Amino acid sequence: MASAPAQWNNRPHTMEIQIHRGLSLDLAGGPQQVIDSAPRTTRAGFIGAEHRDIRPNLAIAVGDTIKLGDPLFADRRHPELCFTTPASGRILDIVWGSKRRLASIIIDSTATDSNPILLDDPGPLSALRADHIRSILMRSGLWSAVRARPFSIIPVAAARAPALFVSLIDTHPWSADPAVVIAGRERELAAGLTVLSNLTERLYVCKPPPLALEPIEASNVQIVDVSGPHPAGLPGTQIELLAPVRHDRAAWYVGYQDVMAIGELFTTGRLTHERVIAIAGPGLKRPRLLRTHVGASIDELLTEETSADSFVVAGSILSGRAVTPDTAFLGRYDTQLSVLPMRPVAESVGDEYPSAMLPLERFDAVWPLHSPPLVLLRALLSGDTETAEALGCLGLDEEDLALCAQVCPAGIDYGAALRGVLDDLRKQI
Repeated sequence: MASAPAQWNNRPHTMEIQIHRGLSLDLAGGPQQVIDSAPRTTRAGFIGAEHRDIRPNLAIAVGDTIKLGDPLFADRRHPELCFTTPASGRILDIVWGSKRRLASIIIDSTATDSNPILLDDPGPLSALRADHIRSILMRSGLWSAVRARPFSIIPVAAARAPALFVSLIDTHPWSADPAVVIAGRERELAAGLTVLSNLTERLYVCKPPPLALEPIEASNVQIVDVSGPHPAGLPGTQIELLAPVRHDRAAWYVGYQDVMAIGELFTTGRLTHERVIAIAGPGLKRPRLLRTHVGASIDELLTEETSADSFVVAGSILSGRAVTPDTAFLGRYDTQLSVLPMRPVAESVGDEYPSAMLPLERFDAVWPLHSPPLVLLRALLSGDTETAEALGCLGLDEEDLALCAQVCPAGIDYGAALRGVLDDLRKQI
């Protein structure tokens, strides 16, 4: 559990949170914290499944030639929300999943990319209006980097968040050290934070205590030093401890690499989809960091890096997605590829540990929040939306329950149960 929500330390305008409960897994195969340039990939893709709430109105067709930053589709219900291509090239395929949901858009990206200039004169950051920022982020496709809780969805254009979170700490197993990724781009990060501060009442920047930041030109920015084991670095943990989500109070969050992309857009006018990822795990020959771009082909990134039997997870080994031929591309929110030497074998434990008998101490040891974990988990499994909401489920996402699944002797997928409850709660709005 965290200490008292926030204590002032000896640095002005900085708060401190210490997480005492959690679990930092010490797994073999961690990445060397050195950034290499990834090989150029000849295919790229847009992962539709990342955006569960979007109903696409396509602006492209198979065979079309597109340039980096061109629109792929807009949301039918909110046509101002534009999703853009992560690479230049030709549309090879548009893959649809069940219930006519967009699975992916696959691009032949052998064409030479250049970062397009979207803003001829971005102007001083301090003079930017919120509606102007929204318009630019919508047009560039970078608005999709912003997610809102409850429900972990992209906010509508007119929304304004009481709180917006940027986490500069990553406690996932095998993750990249944000300090290594940020090095050399501190000004872009500071500029992106200044831009985002115009969209919220309070911008929380959560970071490890040793990390120093460039000055941020905004009076509503709260720097928070966060320390402790995983899940200290998750936005769900930080949100619940600093600005808890309720039906009438949302919180937004943005990945720090997307913040740097926003900063570059508003200072140079150029759109970039650069992404530094960690490739790690015992199934890799040389775990390390790679500089590539959103949408890059995972198969090509890992060529000659893995064996034929390797099993690849896009994202954290705790909560990532297994890749398929149609979705083997780096998603908007992916910052690591986790590689096992072979596909894990699911173990069945039958009824040995029914949910009513799951040991409290296992969950209590890894649960950093104030709500009682076992009561919350039982509510999720039984579909008790009223109890789950009262215990703070609106501020959570699947990744927030990954450690509970990790320590559960029955191997229950609590993330799936959470998503079912969140879907039911959303229908009630």
